[in-house]
Amino acid sequence: MEQKVPISRAATVGTGLIGAGWAACYAANGMEVTLFDVSAGILKQAEGRVRAWVDDLVAFGLADRARADAGLAALRATSVLSEAVRSADWIQESAIENLALKQALFRDITAACPAGAIVASSTSTLPISQIQVEAVRPERIVLCHPINPPHLMPGVEIFGSERTSPETVDAAAQFLAAIGKVPIRLKREVPGHVVNRLQFALFREAVGIVESGIADVKDVDLAVTAGLGLRLAMMGQFMVFQLGGGPVGLKYFLEQFRTAIRVTNSSLSTWTELTPSEEQILIDGANDEMSGKSYQDVTAWRDKTLVALLQLLRPYHGPAGARE
Repeated sequence: MEQKVPISRAATVGTGLIGAGWAACYAANGMEVTLFDVSAGILKQAEGRVRAWVDDLVAFGLADRARADAGLAALRATSVLSEAVRSADWIQESAIENLALKQALFRDITAACPAGAIVASSTSTLPISQIQVEAVRPERIVLCHPINPPHLMPGVEIFGSERTSPETVDAAAQFLAAIGKVPIRLKREVPGHVVNRLQFALFREAVGIVESGIADVKDVDLAVTAGLGLRLAMMGQFMVFQLGGGPVGLKYFLEQFRTAIRVTNSSLSTWTELTPSEEQILIDGANDEMSGKSYQDVTAWRDKTLVALLQLLRPYHGPAGARE
């Protein structure tokens, strides 16, 4: 199946934080981007975000000014779906997590877009095999789930169902790598994909620790930011334990800590749903951790710190994120 190369025209369907983040990525790479959403007010807010984030990417040294200016000059918005997608090479859907809505969107998108376009979904939990059931060309539909904030975080989960052509998955991975992303390819479909399964597993135990009185919200977060998170920014969990096993590696680690792993695993939290009172404890703890700062202030600090970390780690990482 022939793929248009290079991909130069993108449409973002749904322009909340995720959709606007994707649009900023595309515009920063000099692409022509069309924003679609249901109202002029939403689109105006999204366009402001896109322009601000593209300027941030340039200021952070993550985008070229001339290329970004070309992308911003070509940025446009519409509340007519067919107009947004009719000439796009790449369409990124980032609507709310509602299966019926996404099925209808993909039906309408694939009926209006070029036959060679790739249509990607940002869904964080829904199966792509169900999203594409009403699509005109299901073989051109692929999961491309970003990690928030998408204009800064490099990782993107990629998966194609049995109805997605392998060529589409390969072309999506190549395109994402070309705009500075790190494709994370899944071998089979599973709820939550990979990133959210890992994230929810950590969240489940973090909540269990708070609920059982072992530590407060702030100290659980410190265990991550002053402990696990520093290592995990450099290498994945398997590599952490590979080095933890010394020169022999993971084999020694598993042998040495077999009993500790079994005992600890048997005591981990197993909750699946929180009560309102339990939720309130967590909400109060998270609000206290904000220390009176606004959402905007903490988000700006997060983005600047994340960029500094990305710039620090870039010389030490290979193309797949493995230390050279």
